Amino acid sequence: MIEELKLIESCIERMARNSFLIKGWSVSIFVAILALLPDSIEIVFVCVAGIFAAFIFWALDAYYLQLERLFRLKYQWVINYRKSTDAYLYDLNPNNKEMRYSDSDDTHISFWKVFFSKSLLLMYSVMILFYLVLFVLEVLHGAEETSSILQFSLFAR
Repeated sequence: MIEELKLIESCIERMARNSFLIKGWSVSIFVAILALLPDSIEIVFVCVAGIFAAFIFWALDAYYLQLERLFRLKYQWVINYRKSTDAYLYDLNPNNKEMRYSDSDDTHISFWKVFFSKSLLLMYSVMILFYLVLFVLEVLHGAEETSSILQFSLFAR
């Protein structure tokens, strides 16, 4: 039982690390885009690419967070039922519904529930909102004025 729990713990740790890396990459790309904005780069293209990248990173982050939650339910199941049964011994399939702790609420592990969780929603919606505001500024005011607004607002002290 201890070895099985260690395997599940390592899966939980790996999913948490993947989620952390996804967040790190998304913030790095966001900051890189901010650093490149004042230069003569097509802002509309940057906004569209940034929104697309933010949604991709958001979906990947939600996927890893969902897997982490599924493995936590599996961990609880092993703690509570392993002494009474050898069924599903060393089964690391996170989608095995027979190995979910029965007292758990399965609604918190659906992909869309995780996708719109507070922590992910706050982080990625701020990025997307920034890109949308930048896009609207570009469409309404043009490249020259948007660049001057950005240079003033981002680099003014």
